[in-house]
Amino acid sequence: MTHNLERELRALWHESRPTMSDEEIDIFFDEIFDATATATVTDGQHLLAAGQWQEHKMTFVGQPISVGLVSGLVVDPNLNPAERSAHLADVLRQLHAQQYARGIMCSIVIPADAAQRQWLESQGYMTSTHQLSAETKLPDDFQPDGRIQVSEATEWGRELWIFYAQHGGLHDFEFRLSESDFFAMIARHDLRGGHVLVARRHGKIVGLALALREGKPLKSGKRSEKQYRMNFRYVLAADSNVLYTMVYHALTLAPDSKQFVMTGGCPAKGFKGAEPHAMMRVVDAQKFLRFVAERLPGLQLSVGINSDVDLPVNNAGYRLRDGHMYVSDDLGGSIVPPGGIPAMLLSGQPVQVPMG
Repeated sequence: MTHNLERELRALWHESRPTMSDEEIDIFFDEIFDATATATVTDGQHLLAAGQWQEHKMTFVGQPISVGLVSGLVVDPNLNPAERSAHLADVLRQLHAQQYARGIMCSIVIPADAAQRQWLESQGYMTSTHQLSAETKLPDDFQPDGRIQVSEATEWGRELWIFYAQHGGLHDFEFRLSESDFFAMIARHDLRGGHVLVARRHGKIVGLALALREGKPLKSGKRSEKQYRMNFRYVLAADSNVLYTMVYHALTLAPDSKQFVMTGGCPAKGFKGAEPHAMMRVVDAQKFLRFVAERLPGLQLSVGINSDVDLPVNNAGYRLRDGHMYVSDDLGGSIVPPGGIPAMLLSGQPVQVPMG
């Protein structure tokens, strides 16, 4: 059954994502695909739509919560728009029910494009995190540290995962990668022509960076084919000296890159160039808000949900006072979709979501 589902899913991926290479599709099925966490819609004979989710941890004010990452949403492109939307909505409904049964607090999706972001909004999700590529310069007095050796990795052994598992995902607000997602992130980066840089000091890994030479963004939204920059799409370093040494090495790999930027999470407002990234919605509103009340006892909040079609149990009013969460039929306060609560609490934070 699993092999039949994977075969049908691969065929649907090829049909619905014609611009995606075989290598990109292989990354999903080799690293991420899980038949036991997949939802499907069929007409009795043919697969029409599918998607899956994985349980992850995300730090919220430094403490981990359980979130469900939805990925691999695909639908038969031969259907009309209304049918495609209805079938994908059915897939999400199944995934949300699975997540609720597993005690997941929130669901998270990284949209493939603006059209999918707009559709997800119609399903109750809201943009909760933003990211920014900010220019960074080496200190004027920087000198390469001879004790730190930086090399470009062409094979990704488990020692990279161990380094991430020990040192990554520790910000106050950060989505923590699973081992499969970690290697999928590196594989996608390599497929795009990126550099996988590993820093060692006395033979021990002290830094990892995914650096990409890319055209500088133009006002048109396209990228320049004449001016380039080096972008650290992800970086994890033991200290600033390791970071700057990796930057120095990265710039030597692309002499035509006159600018260096780092991409990471940022608040939604106050940062020019910030772009919407991950979208979220509550899965178990009571469980999540009870956790929030305990972590932020000074937070005063009155909010209601009345449009959760997938999980009607969330339709209620919620008040947070003095470290406690109260539920009532009186919606009161602000009425928001299921995604409104995570967006309200996270959009002002520099949430790190190292994917996509």
